Amino acid sequence: MAQSRRSPPRLAIVKNTEQLTPNMLRVTFSGDELLGFPTDAASANIKFLLPHANQDNEAYRASLQGVGAKPVKRTYTVVDYRENSNELDIDFALHADSGPATLFALNAQPGDTVAIAGPSSAKLVDVTADWFLIAGDMTALPAIEANLKQLPADSAGYVVIEVQEPADQRDFKLPEAIHIQWLINPEPRSGKSNLAEVIKSLPWPEGTPYVWIAGEVSTVRTLREYFAKTKQLAPQHRYTSGYWQIGQDEDAFQLVKRQIID
Repeated sequence: MAQSRRSPPRLAIVKNTEQLTPNMLRVTFSGDELLGFPTDAASANIKFLLPHANQDNEAYRASLQGVGAKPVKRTYTVVDYRENSNELDIDFALHADSGPATLFALNAQPGDTVAIAGPSSAKLVDVTADWFLIAGDMTALPAIEANLKQLPADSAGYVVIEVQEPADQRDFKLPEAIHIQWLINPEPRSGKSNLAEVIKSLPWPEGTPYVWIAGEVSTVRTLREYFAKTKQLAPQHRYTSGYWQIGQDEDAFQLVKRQIID
């Protein structure tokens, strides 16, 4: 039975890590406090509650109880939670200027612990749509994977994913009528993404789609306007979410995020 989304932070224990591609690292967590984690959380957000630099374990544990400095919060996406084995998969997109959560993942060893809060509600497409357009950059790839896993076998549409290098492409099992396109952007923080332009150039089939887009804020804003104004697609048929912003860490980005309607 799914637990309340407002459950207190849980201490998650690193079980193992797996280098999925050159720029994507999967960390699998387990531990007694993960028991009862919601089984419908694929694509939902969690918050990592991380210690500050040079903070000792006692102070960190106290911070989780509201004593002293608040933990450092970073948002990530649930790829999968397997109730039968009590395993939670979280993927980390790697980049040159790694933040505290990515550094934790890069250095993670079996037995390491970290607190997590959440999850939020799932961010999944409406599988009753006539066709689908699912797209994003590498930060959105975990949620994209969760969405692709639950598409009906007769689904049609497009998947467009921007990655840093060809070796970051994944071999997803897709319905026959879902066409996937991989874009290569070796410097995602340079502002040179052409994800929006490629999506705008796609043919628009008949019927009502469900559009799911996530990634860097400027790209998401451009596409949100395109779907709302040019394609006149109603809000209930689209999900557009800015996951990050060029030049901002998450603390600064959350101030911007409040101005963006997902």
